[in-house]
Amino acid sequence: MRAARIPTADAALAAALLALAVLEIWILGHGTAPRGITTVAGLAIAAGTAVRRRAPLAGLAAVIGGLGMLMPLQDISSDDDVYFPVAGLIITAYSAGAYGRGWQGPAALLALGAAPVLLSLGDPDGLSLDSVFFFEIFVAPAYVAGVAIGRRRAREAELTEHAERLDREREQATGAAVAHERARIARELHDVVAHAISVIVVQAQGGVRMVRAEPGEAEQAFGAIERTGREALGEMRRLLGMLHDDERELAPQPSLRRLGELIGDVERAGLPVELVCEGDASAVPPGVDVSAYRIVQEALTNTLKHAGPASATVRVRCLRSAVELEVTDDGVGATRRNGAGYGLTGMRERASLYGGRLETGKGPQGGFSVRARLPYELR
Repeated sequence: MRAARIPTADAALAAALLALAVLEIWILGHGTAPRGITTVAGLAIAAGTAVRRRAPLAGLAAVIGGLGMLMPLQDISSDDDVYFPVAGLIITAYSAGAYGRGWQGPAALLALGAAPVLLSLGDPDGLSLDSVFFFEIFVAPAYVAGVAIGRRRAREAELTEHAERLDREREQATGAAVAHERARIARELHDVVAHAISVIVVQAQGGVRMVRAEPGEAEQAFGAIERTGREALGEMRRLLGMLHDDERELAPQPSLRRLGELIGDVERAGLPVELVCEGDASAVPPGVDVSAYRIVQEALTNTLKHAGPASATVRVRCLRSAVELEVTDDGVGATRRNGAGYGLTGMRERASLYGGRLETGKGPQGGFSVRARLPYELR
């Protein structure tokens, strides 16, 4: 089993403290205790500083033990004293408060409270007021500061973990919403393709009967079969790439030509809506037609939920190669809707299915705006 590595910063701090000890003991000649004992105490204090984060209680004990070697032999209040033990004690007291976990915190506090008494046991003069004042003025505040900073770090780590967990849950919920919306689109495309195949069968039956009697009408029938087959093939390709379940909805097929009914329902729910249509909606391919209807439906639903007292405008432009949609309102709630909501996710999925785009944001009247373009090719 590999031993835990000492952080580089702690190793550097311990090396700096040991260098200070060498400077004071061997170069400046400070201290009244023998140099050998002072050097051993310096090594113990440096080692305690090195493990201050990995083992804060052990580090504090090592420093107090180093001080215990020096106290009987040296007067810490003299001008010719060494200061590396003071620095080591303050650092490890702070670290015990900041990094001590569980029982280590109270144990460190107990050790710091008993340290003046324990260190005075080997002193012929007994417990001195200088030692008590030193612990109260320098060591105790360092420990308290460590506790405060340690709690703040723990709180920040907890908040970070909570935020990451919320992000994961939001991603999972969004993924579930996308899967649900794709299954819904797949059901609708299934209905479109089934209808197209039914038309092909009927046209083929009629064309076979008319091929000799009325060649002109037979030619039209087979032309209709070709157009319908191409549309069905395109929808089938999209259908194969999506999830599909066995649920079926009995409601009439959604279509831009049914927007009047949708808007009637929305107005009865309390939202006045102005509908502006340009172009021929009957020329729009069935799959695009369904998706365009659903985008308008979802946009109006969001307006009912979030806009408050408001009115809305729906503009539909059926061009030769695309359907352009714009749903705007003059209500409030743009901030709440300008995010990764499930409704917006579903609308983006429908637009991207046909290589289109969806844009949402603040509207020209201060409300909310949904703009979509769904391209297609007419045969």
